[in-house]
Amino acid sequence: TEGDGRGRAAMAEGGVVSQLMPLVMWEDVPRSAVALGAATAVYFLFELSGLYAAAVVFYVLLAAVLGCFAWANVGPILGREGPPVSEPNPDAIEAKVGEIAEKAKGVAVLAAGVGYRLAKGQEPALTGKTAFA
Repeated sequence: TEGDGRGRAAMAEGGVVSQLMPLVMWEDVPRSAVALGAATAVYFLFELSGLYAAAVVFYVLLAAVLGCFAWANVGPILGREGPPVSEPNPDAIEAKVGEIAEKAKGVAVLAAGVGYRLAKGQEPALTGKTAFA
């Protein structure tokens, strides 16, 4: 759509893409080398830690929850307000959940249809695609 084109053009002109392009294309060699070295170090530390990606995500989320709890309880003692969290909008949440449910219903019906066709075993092409995909 036209809006998407303008959004991509704006991102390419002054957004993330224009900032990452010199880094990815090695136009600034020391900066690119530091980025590659840091990414490699983080990867090896992650591999050596023995943790799974999900565990790391959950530990980070746990740290965020504990940080918000501490901020909310210590902040008033120090004369500061708790974390700036906006109240949920039930109407917006209900609309979004309804939208997701409609998409999920379509996917579930499609998956059930494909599962039925596979279980019947009368379509060799579909069975072959599924087996060797």
